Amino acid sequence: MRTFYGKIFVCFLLLIFGVSLLYLSCVIYRSYNALKDDIVRSGFALTESLACGSELAVLGRDPTFLFPIISGISKSEDVLFSAVYTERGAVIYSRKKVKISDEEIAFDLLERIKKNRKPIKREGVTVGNQKYYDFIVPIFPSGTLGSQCESEEKCEVIGFARIIFSLKRVEEERNALIVMGLLMSVFIIFVGAIVSRALAKGITKPVHLLIK
Repeated sequence: MRTFYGKIFVCFLLLIFGVSLLYLSCVIYRSYNALKDDIVRSGFALTESLACGSELAVLGRDPTFLFPIISGISKSEDVLFSAVYTERGAVIYSRKKVKISDEEIAFDLLERIKKNRKPIKREGVTVGNQKYYDFIVPIFPSGTLGSQCESEEKCEVIGFARIIFSLKRVEEERNALIVMGLLMSVFIIFVGAIVSRALAKGITKPVHLLIK
């Protein structure tokens, strides 16, 4: 009889723990993705703002126009690198907080952006092994965004704006969620053991009375 009670107890405990663990995993996964989506939205918005404010600097090849806007952008803890390039990929002005391996944009990537006239997002790792998102937005005359192009001439790419966003904050938030999930798992095991014991007793007691 005790063996039957033990099996019922273990089955209920595993069931409760399994369902709870699945729920916690879904919550952590969705929260982590929501944080990454927030970084993507912020990254594109900030890089497009840089692109819109960089036309004079690109046309005149004058970095002084970029000092105020890039200085403001660099104040964000998430921004690791910000730069503006000519249409051929030459750096007009840049500011970095960490060392990255590809400060220059590859020629084939530049050509692809020119052809598609769309901003892109890439993932990478700094020399110090810090993960990041790399946003590159084409610069058009009169600060026109790619989605607002009305003609081929107006949509000519005259340069590129680039901002690299650190994923450190996202990783820290994910680790905090994992720790919280582990603590919740311990609590669920404790509560599940109590509930499983009560359920096991409720099932085995009538059987025990019938045997007697």
